[in-house]
Amino acid sequence: GLAPVHFTLNTAGLGFSLSGYFWDSLTGAAAVGLTNVVVKFENQASLGVFMTGSYNLSTGIWTMVDVAAGTYNVHFTATGYATQVTTLVVSGNLTGWKIGVSAVLPTNTYRAVLTWDLEPRDLDTYVYYPDLMEVVSFEHKVGKDSKVILDLDDRDGEGPETCTIKMDLPQGEAYHYVVYNYSKTPDLSVSSGMVVIYYGNSAIHTINVNTAESGIYWHVFDL
Repeated sequence: GLAPVHFTLNTAGLGFSLSGYFWDSLTGAAAVGLTNVVVKFENQASLGVFMTGSYNLSTGIWTMVDVAAGTYNVHFTATGYATQVTTLVVSGNLTGWKIGVSAVLPTNTYRAVLTWDLEPRDLDTYVYYPDLMEVVSFEHKVGKDSKVILDLDDRDGEGPETCTIKMDLPQGEAYHYVVYNYSKTPDLSVSSGMVVIYYGNSAIHTINVNTAESGIYWHVFDL
């Protein structure tokens, strides 16, 4: 799974010193050597005001210093990667937060990236074709027409679990994206499950698991 991003208190400054890695959602490995990387923190209490972090090209580590407590929109851009905005609450020493990134996608192509907590250990992506007779999962990673591919299967907690879908369906038909709790326990509702959907050159939607519902299946979206 993904290694955690670690945050440490900067006692010499005015706030907190944050550092961590980007993770390539297609490989699950640290994304190093990114070019023209920009990481900006925007406090939701002061929209339009940004703090800009730094990125070490050789190590893949990014840092941000003197960050005051608050809720932030974290903006990411890099050459060849989709732009995205992630929410982070800073209230003290933080650990375990991870930033997944995705390369820019070809025309009419979507990518869904599932992440979650260390427990349950194994959540699985299932993508059903419109007729429900074909399903892409860890048991069958490439669809019959190669339009749906499970790029990455994670079985030890946190993810990412990544699926790429090239849209070429007749009008009125859709793929069905479902998450299955292979581990059974703990419940999906306490997994902190999250699916980020990418299209083209940006992350277009983030869906969080419903904490009010229990069960081992989560029907996330139709596409």
